[in-house]
Amino acid sequence: DHLANSRTLDFEHQFLTATTKSKNSGSSTGIGAESTNDASTSNASTGTAGSGDHESNSGDHESNSGDHADSTGGGDHSTSGDATGHDSGASHDSGASHDSGASHDSSGSGVGAGSGTGTGVGSGAGSGDASGGGAGGGVGMDVVLNALAGEFTDASLRLLPRGGRFIEMGKTDPRDPDQIAATHPGVHYEAFDLNALPVEQIQRMLTHLTALFANGELTLPPITVRPIAHARQVFRNLQQGRHIGKHVLTLPVPWNRDGTVLITGGTGTLAALTAHHLTTHHHTRHFLLASRQGPTAPNADALREELTALGAHVTVAACDITDPHAVADLIATIPTAHPLTAVIHTAGILDDAALHTLTPHQLHTVLAPKVDGTWNLHHHTHHHDLAAFVLYSSLTATLGTPGQANYAAANTFQDTLAHHRHHHGQPA
Repeated sequence: DHLANSRTLDFEHQFLTATTKSKNSGSSTGIGAESTNDASTSNASTGTAGSGDHESNSGDHESNSGDHADSTGGGDHSTSGDATGHDSGASHDSGASHDSGASHDSSGSGVGAGSGTGTGVGSGAGSGDASGGGAGGGVGMDVVLNALAGEFTDASLRLLPRGGRFIEMGKTDPRDPDQIAATHPGVHYEAFDLNALPVEQIQRMLTHLTALFANGELTLPPITVRPIAHARQVFRNLQQGRHIGKHVLTLPVPWNRDGTVLITGGTGTLAALTAHHLTTHHHTRHFLLASRQGPTAPNADALREELTALGAHVTVAACDITDPHAVADLIATIPTAHPLTAVIHTAGILDDAALHTLTPHQLHTVLAPKVDGTWNLHHHTHHHDLAAFVLYSSLTATLGTPGQANYAAANTFQDTLAHHRHHHGQPA
C-alpha cells in the first residue's frame, strides 16, 4: 500500500521528509529506522476529523481517500502530534478513519535515531510516538559487501537505511534473513555463494575483474608478510576480524652449511664474533669477509687462522661497499658450488659532532657505509635465495645520542630498509 500511494520513490538517492501536523499542542520527532505517530480520539457527531500535511522532497503522496491527509468523519475533536522523519528510499502513508476517531501514521527509514511523545486534548485525547535507529546521524550506505563477523557485521548492518542491501560474502557468520528484516526494517540481506553460480558466469566475472585491476580501477588489498613464529598472533587477529588485507606466513630458509656467508666490516670485532658464533653454533663452513683493507687489515691473518682451525674455509677480500660496482664484482666471485646464502652487514664509522657543528663531510662519512653500503647489498643480492640478511644497527636510531645525529640517521635507514624487506617477503 505504501508503494502504491507514492508518486515518486527513489530507493537509492532521494530522502523524504514527512511532516504530520494537527490542531492540538504537542509534538514527537523521530529520525531513525522507523518513525511513527499515532493519535486516536472518540467522538459521536459530524465534523472534520483531523488534518495533516505531508511535505516530501521527492514528490507528492496520496492517501486512499483523496489528498494526502484530508478526510471527514464523525466527531468534533482534534488530535495532536508532529512526526518528522528523514527517509532514504521509503514510503509514507497518512489516512484517517472516522467512525470513532482519526489516526495518522508516518513511517520511514531514517538516518539517525530519536524518540519522543506528544499529547493533545480535544473532544478526545491524542498521543504520538516516534522512535528509530538509523545510520548514526549520517546518510548511510546503499550497499554493504561484508566479509567480517560478529560485532563488525552488526556495525555494518547499522550503516544501511531502509532500502539498503547487505551482501554477505563471508562464511563464518551467516545471518537469518528473517531476523535481519525484523531488526533492520527495509534492509535486504542476501548471502552470496560463488560455488552456486554456473562455471561460465564465474569465468566472465573473473575476466571482467582482471580487466578492472589491469586498468587500475581496482587495487589489491594490502599484503602483510610475517614469519611463521608470529603464527599465533596472526591467526588470533584473523579469528577476531582485526586484520586488513591478506597475511602471509613465511617459513625460514634452512641454513645451508655449504653456502657462503658474506660479512662486511669483515675484519672488525663484530664480524669476528659473528663468524665465530656461526662456525661453532651453526656449523657454517664458508665465509667471505669483506673490509676496506681486506687481507692487509691488522686482524685479518689471525681471524682466518682461528676460523680455519674450527673447520671453516675463509676468504678475506678488500671491497668498498659504498661502491655499487665493487659490491657486484665481489658477489660475482662467490663460487656456484657454495652459493651466497646469508649477508651480515657490520660495517660502520663514527665521526661525532654536535648538530650545529656537523659538517657535510662528517655527515657523508657516517652515512655512506650504512646507507649506500646497505642499499648496495640489498640491491645486488635480491635475486639470491638468502636465509638471512642481517644489519647491525644501533639503539641510537631510537633513543638518539648527543653528538651522533649523523649516526642516528644512518641506523634509522637500516631499520627502515629491514621493514621494507619484511613487507616484500625478504629476510631481514
